[in-house]
Amino acid sequence: MPFSRRLSEPFVTKLNELYESTNAKDGWWRALVDHKEVFIAVRNDKINAYAGGASIARIVWSQGEIRFEVHIEYLVFAKRERRNLYVDLLQTEDPSEAIVVNSTEDYVNWLNRIIKKSTMLSGDERRGENLIAIEHPCVLDIEAAFTTTREEESDSNGSKASVGRVDLVVINNGTLSFFEAKLLSNGETRCRPPAKPAVCEQLCEYHAWLKQDHAEVLAAYQKLVRDTKQLKGDRFRRLEKIGEPTSLDPIPRLIVFGFRQTDMPNIKAMEQAVLYGVDDRIPGFDAKHIICVGDAGNVTDRHLGS
Repeated sequence: MPFSRRLSEPFVTKLNELYESTNAKDGWWRALVDHKEVFIAVRNDKINAYAGGASIARIVWSQGEIRFEVHIEYLVFAKRERRNLYVDLLQTEDPSEAIVVNSTEDYVNWLNRIIKKSTMLSGDERRGENLIAIEHPCVLDIEAAFTTTREEESDSNGSKASVGRVDLVVINNGTLSFFEAKLLSNGETRCRPPAKPAVCEQLCEYHAWLKQDHAEVLAAYQKLVRDTKQLKGDRFRRLEKIGEPTSLDPIPRLIVFGFRQTDMPNIKAMEQAVLYGVDDRIPGFDAKHIICVGDAGNVTDRHLGS
């Protein structure tokens, strides 16, 4: 299935009705949209809500109705008064002292705990990616798979494995840019010559995709901006200042974080290894396409090119 990003008009209408509703059971959509730690990622008549480095909700438009799907691991919590989280199954105590979130009202009430749990279950790399996305309006998408089919297959089984996903899609003065985000400690950024870092293959794969499907990808994100501008909520108003993308840069960027000043020798070695690994397979790729920041929270619009 071709790569695309779209929300049908009835889906947008229903979401806006939910946003403005005063009914408690409808409050989950507004709670997600307005939460400062949640990033709303548009797919195809589907929305993933990311927080703490994981998808904490999936909103699907199917046969004229909305489905609100949450992975079961984010719906079960120990009771607040239970101090010891370990249960001795050899004893006679009741081990079922747990709270199950089983309604939209519960979801809203427990949203902060759900986000905290997702943060605990996610790695530093995914948390850093999520942090960059929520703090910068120029980020249009995260975890963008090469094809809609691959994306939906991964989403449907809850897999966190890579299916050829670009971590961050950014709009810079009308131009789309694509970023792979890595911790310095990730072994995919390092190697010993003559070997090449594994991240180089990812970057080359992204470049090949963007070159081949250039027009399709650009059109998808133009549609994404048009559709999300129709959604109610301050989060979507920021797109009015950004505008639609008019071009696409097929040269991917690598953003590396999670290090201290004392790690600078390792940074230099990593940069040299990546440049050697990419070589001439991505024409125009050079040191400026490798962005190194000590912490994901230190990323600025300048780092993202806007």
